[in-house]
Amino acid sequence: MGGPDNGKTDVVFIIASDDRADLLAEVSRILESIVVFTDDEGKSKSSGARITFLEEGANLPPPLSGHEHFGNLDGISQPGIRGRVADNPKELLTPRQNPENKNQGKPGQDLLWPGEFVFGYEGQNNDAKTLEDSKGQVVSAGLHWANDGSYLVFRRLRQDVYKFHHFLNEKATNLNTDPRKVSAKLIGRWPSGAPTVRTPEKDAPQLGDDDNANNDFEFNGDDPPKDNFFKNDVVPPSDDATGLRCPFIAHTRKTYPRNDKTPGGGGPGPEEIDRSEVTTQTHRLLRRGIPYGPVSASTPNNPLKDEKFVDRGLHFLAYQTSIVDQFEFVTKFWVNNPNFSEPAATNHKVVDKLPLGHDPIIGQSANNKPNGDRTRKFFIHLEDDQGKPQTQELTAPEDWVIPTGGGYFFAPSISALKEVLTK
Repeated sequence: MGGPDNGKTDVVFIIASDDRADLLAEVSRILESIVVFTDDEGKSKSSGARITFLEEGANLPPPLSGHEHFGNLDGISQPGIRGRVADNPKELLTPRQNPENKNQGKPGQDLLWPGEFVFGYEGQNNDAKTLEDSKGQVVSAGLHWANDGSYLVFRRLRQDVYKFHHFLNEKATNLNTDPRKVSAKLIGRWPSGAPTVRTPEKDAPQLGDDDNANNDFEFNGDDPPKDNFFKNDVVPPSDDATGLRCPFIAHTRKTYPRNDKTPGGGGPGPEEIDRSEVTTQTHRLLRRGIPYGPVSASTPNNPLKDEKFVDRGLHFLAYQTSIVDQFEFVTKFWVNNPNFSEPAATNHKVVDKLPLGHDPIIGQSANNKPNGDRTRKFFIHLEDDQGKPQTQELTAPEDWVIPTGGGYFFAPSISALKEVLTK
């Protein structure tokens, strides 16, 4: 974790608190108990353990609270989980807040079987016909004490805020539009969290702040523009089979294509969309991003470069029961695949090209070796300041998000720690 010079990392500790003083006190206590301890004679001894990496992450200060360093609201779309926390049938893991769909928590939050994220419970059935009837078999890690545990993926992602904002500003000038609109098309959401599917041409902070609305949308469906223009019809939710409201390459669409047509749909046929969504839901992650490093003074409208190098970014954590089928699948077959999703983009060509490409935020080109060609290409659609529609292929010459370390781990249950792993 943190590069080849740090050697092998066997254990990762995640210490969290609402109070920073309590947090630092607990970190000190753990460091003293692990690295140096006192024997029965009161003599200090080394445990033989070595700290390979230590870093503090925290919610950014206002006005960026809840946002990441590029300036966008983070962590909006999380899967809901089926099940109860007690015998009372009303005490649900994910409360039902969508009266129009009993298979969702909040509107737009599909409910999944817990075995996708925690061992010892039923997972999703990849062969199901519909999402509503997708209960699968119990997911096991092969050891009884692994039940109630999960695989953890940790990635330390450095963010070059100036380079990203400079790209937005430069392309906005060429497209005669606002840099924040270019950002929204690359991410699929405005800085407030409002999805471009529902408000494609301007931000809608009230929509972004409403967690019963800001994730309430799908991608596949007929919502044709009128004379190539879109109105900002934030109610009701809009579909976007054309990829004009939310480009096929947008970060939110590449990492979670919802009901888009995908290779997993196995079409053609009327069941293709249902099957696509069934298979998509077998690749979900329970994730959290924790910013690290100081806030940049840069903004999309006024890109500012640090006088000296400043390390800032995101601690990315994801829980799942299959790293191969969840984290690695999303990374390899969606994010880094410039041809995903070809089935969704078919019949929506632009200048004889499918409007596809890499995930512009975290995607990496095929030649992702150090000092290699980092160029990535992707299509976006927007209206300029005169209200004229534009669809263009953009080129990013370098990365804005750089993985600098991480690892794969197993997060055991409390009972496994007490009864097995510490005996």
